[in-house]
Amino acid sequence: MLTMMLLAAAAVPCADPDDMTIQGRRMLERGHRCSVPRYVAPLLAAPAPLPPERRKAVIAFFETRLVDAAAARWKWPLQSKSTGAYCGWVDMKDKTGHSSGWTLYTVDFDRDGNVERGYIGTRMDAVFVKAVCGSNGYDIESPPVD
Repeated sequence: MLTMMLLAAAAVPCADPDDMTIQGRRMLERGHRCSVPRYVAPLLAAPAPLPPERRKAVIAFFETRLVDAAAARWKWPLQSKSTGAYCGWVDMKDKTGHSSGWTLYTVDFDRDGNVERGYIGTRMDAVFVKAVCGSNGYDIESPPVD
């Protein structure tokens, strides 16, 4: 019985979390298979907390873009299941020294865990950041409660 289940699982198209990459899609188009059946993949790609080293990378990336980086407060929602885009919330000070309230941001990590690019949802970037975060399954209406 177990052998039959393993053979059936081997015939299922690859459902790695990397399927969303161009390379993953090309592999699927060529008929490549993997050992992760579709019914197991969601369990492997469940939302998880952002690791501490990636949190440091996000803060370091935005440090030069914030008026008072030391006073910024961060909220770290669980990582999305779909792509490499990560979305979170930052409460930063504006030029007058007042809190601007919780503002949505998004970042993309490279393979080494460094931030490749990032946007804070203020002014012109607000619509873009909400679209990226919303399409990746994040709650874009309110920051997570501590």
